[in-house]
Amino acid sequence: EGTVEDITERKIAESELEKYRIHLEELVEERTKQLTISEERFRQLAELSEDSITRYDKNFICIYANPAIKKQTGISPEDIVGKHILQLPIHKDYQQESFSNIKTVFEKGEKIRVEFLSDAGLWIDAVIIPEFDKSGNVQTILSFGRDVTERKRIEESIHKMLQKEKEINEIKPDNVLIDVLENFYGQQFAKYKIIP
Repeated sequence: EGTVEDITERKIAESELEKYRIHLEELVEERTKQLTISEERFRQLAELSEDSITRYDKNFICIYANPAIKKQTGISPEDIVGKHILQLPIHKDYQQESFSNIKTVFEKGEKIRVEFLSDAGLWIDAVIIPEFDKSGNVQTILSFGRDVTERKRIEESIHKMLQKEKEINEIKPDNVLIDVLENFYGQQFAKYKIIP
């Protein structure tokens, strides 16, 4: 005699699982499209930015550099991407300082700001920030560099003017007045003394 087994419940469960699988695939596809659009928007903004933008992975390898890096450093993005920070074609002192700064951001998970003179002769104000994964661990580092050469020139000019003003203010006005009066009136004025 044969056995009859009711598989209705199993077929219903399989059908439900298939619906969930299809729905999950649709969700993954939609999220992938959103991420692609988001990545393209970021890239468009980064490519058009006047500020240099670089990204480094946990191994200190540059994984992205926008075109502005060439204006600020004289080095094309192609010569930077894929290289360890200590292999970048930049001044050795700055290589070590950059490595140290990025290492600090990886370790502490906090942004830092530095200013430096690039090999191209431009003053760069750089902000180095951590990018976190979903677990809160630093995944990559972004560095944004802005040319502040004109600001530095203005600051230097203001500093020189303030220094000059300080020197002028240190001259005793009474002595200047006496010298002017003695030169104008000659020895006759010398017998009169001004008491400050």
